[in-house]
Amino acid sequence: VGGGGGGGGGGGSSLFVIKASAQDGGSISPAGDVKVSSGDNQTFTVAANEGYVISDVLVDGKSVGKVETYTFSKVREAHTIQAVFAKASQFTDVDDDDWYKDSVDYVVDKGLMNGISADLFGPNDPTTRGMIVTVLYRMEGQPAVSGTTAFEDVISGQYYYDPVVWANQNGIVKGVSETAFEPNVNITREQLAAILYRYCDYKGYNVTATADLSKFSDAEKVGDWAVDNMKWAVGAGLIGGNADGTLNPQGQATRAEIATILQRFCTEYLPSQTK
Repeated sequence: VGGGGGGGGGGGSSLFVIKASAQDGGSISPAGDVKVSSGDNQTFTVAANEGYVISDVLVDGKSVGKVETYTFSKVREAHTIQAVFAKASQFTDVDDDDWYKDSVDYVVDKGLMNGISADLFGPNDPTTRGMIVTVLYRMEGQPAVSGTTAFEDVISGQYYYDPVVWANQNGIVKGVSETAFEPNVNITREQLAAILYRYCDYKGYNVTATADLSKFSDAEKVGDWAVDNMKWAVGAGLIGGNADGTLNPQGQATRAEIATILQRFCTEYLPSQTK
């Protein structure tokens, strides 16, 4: 709120306060309650700490982008400015402006997914059936597993062995036959929808969400066995259509897509569920 700067009979200029703040990960200068004389300009400088990047700058609650400086010109009222930061990507193939960057950070921070190497995430790489089951197993806290599996291609000692045994025993995954699971085959979007649906059913979550798939031009390509699963996944906001209006149910789910779906699943869907 602007306050009178003059006193007595002298008239002086009014002062207005600009409240400047920065979230964790960087700084804004000057900071705090900055008093500016009416009609003057005031510039603020935003800087990210090592390991962070500028995510946004909010002026009076509205985004002005990832700017390093911002100037209020000819100040005539009170304002606010807030600097927002995000962790810089640890992966050289994930840029700070990529649409999946926040999702990759989320799944890595939560221990749900790892990079394909120390400095590569492989966002455009496909995801195998064994990988997605392993993600759910980690989400469940990696419970102890007993017994074996009838899947001859799920080999003891492989990273996906315990996850597949656990998921199969609890009805979360099925094989492509009585004796084959195909853990190293790339998972499709409709297979992913089915596995997430069964996981929610196993947990006792509400799976009544549904959507009309006819709005997608390739809706007829959804396998008969996966229609209800895909209706739920779309209705729950986990899987969306592509820019060309297709659902691409039998297309391969990339690691970036998986990361995005998992973030939605954990942050938007799961909190609203009741066991």
